[in-house]
Amino acid sequence: GDHFTRRLTQDMKEQRSPDRSPIKMPAFRTSSPELDFRGVKLDPVRVGTQAGVAAVLLQQQGKLRMADLQKAIQASHDHRKAQEGAASKAGKGGGLDWIDDEDVTQQIKQMLFAKEFNAMVSKEKEKELKFCVALGGTEPTEEEIASLKSIRLETSTQRQQAEKDAAIHRHELQKPKQRALKFA
Repeated sequence: GDHFTRRLTQDMKEQRSPDRSPIKMPAFRTSSPELDFRGVKLDPVRVGTQAGVAAVLLQQQGKLRMADLQKAIQASHDHRKAQEGAASKAGKGGGLDWIDDEDVTQQIKQMLFAKEFNAMVSKEKEKELKFCVALGGTEPTEEEIASLKSIRLETSTQRQQAEKDAAIHRHELQKPKQRALKFA
């Protein structure tokens, strides 16, 4: 820039103190163990925030939180896969053994049932679409297709000619009529 801008920049640099302390970033909060208070899990770090208070208020006794529910379902799913593998080796067929398992809570059973039901419904829809026969006539032959194309071309040219004739007629109607002057 010009002399004034350079001088202003230099003055501003001189006014700053060279021993300014750098900006300190806040330390990340470490996760502390959750406390269990009357069936409600409290995270001491998150309780200080509005979202943490809302999460505590939305909890219900005896019900799992969404994160815990997902972990429990995954553990149950892994356990069921291991059981199915052992059952297939033993020769038993055990698809719904988790229903009688006492270790699985009612909430997890409901979620597993919903998953199984949705999987079954989607398989039924796939099967229905796969084996569905489309009703209708036979496919047209090449000669029929050619005749249809010629008929469509003919009707489109007739429609264009009719539009052209109508435009000419409108134009003629809009022309001022010339009267013949009669001289006596």
